[in-house]
Amino acid sequence: MNMFSAKSKDVYYQLVITILVIVSCFAFSQLVSLFISETFSPGLFHRIGELKPDNKFEINIIKILQLLSSSLTFILPSIILAYLFGNKILSYLKINRTPGILYYIIIPVFMFAIMPALNLIIMWNESIVLPSALKSLEHSLKAMEESSRNMTMLVISGKSTGDFIFSLIVVAVIPAIGEELLFRGVIQQQLNQTFKNIHLAVFLSSFIFSAIHFQFYGFIPRLLLGMIFGYMFYYSKSLWPAIFAHFFNNAGALIAFTVSGSQNPEINNFGTNSGDIIYLMLGLVVAYFCSKILFRKEAAF
Repeated sequence: MNMFSAKSKDVYYQLVITILVIVSCFAFSQLVSLFISETFSPGLFHRIGELKPDNKFEINIIKILQLLSSSLTFILPSIILAYLFGNKILSYLKINRTPGILYYIIIPVFMFAIMPALNLIIMWNESIVLPSALKSLEHSLKAMEESSRNMTMLVISGKSTGDFIFSLIVVAVIPAIGEELLFRGVIQQQLNQTFKNIHLAVFLSSFIFSAIHFQFYGFIPRLLLGMIFGYMFYYSKSLWPAIFAHFFNNAGALIAFTVSGSQNPEINNFGTNSGDIIYLMLGLVVAYFCSKILFRKEAAF
């Protein structure tokens, strides 16, 4: 029993502590990142827009900073909060058990099946035009989106096997583990305790999950993905299916880029063309039957 156990049943107390811990870890990660960048490459953050793929030293620093930032921002607070509010860290975060192998066979099929529909939603989200009164905001959002895209392109721009593995860890492994630990393992569970409504908890945690990426033109599809991960977590009673699905989604995007060498691989348009309606409908049917296995309360352990 830890020192916070006396108040651990007070959900509002937990929410306040959760916010303080997350903000503190985020601030700490920013300080560490700033210290490292200024030590090894002064002014790096101001020169990111000017970097080219052949700036290997600076790009490797950026990759290391992203690893540290994700670890300190997502993984560290999750461990701290699980220690404060649970008797055992692994059981609190629900990473001490996993459903049967069938889950991990069905998840890639499900994720691929929803791809056409998700691509269609992405295209719609990117086509949103704000009212003329909000044009300055729209320009700012597009600038942020472009900056984020350029950063991602730099991180995954390497051509060697070592570069690919490093990029896979940076954009798929650590984000899948860290973000699922925090948003599903901690935040979703606490919101469910607070509101006693799992659907509201899944939606709110996914809304926050999408919002912290600061990408307006990818907000809706990321919100939907977050809800999918959230329900996987809830129904399987384990965090591993959500981590695996998150990894599969991010790794798939990296592999598509690596194979095609394009910022917009053809697979990103799968489902958006007029002739793809059959694939869209077929994908939704397959996804429906997969969901009958993934989103059920009697998960086989």
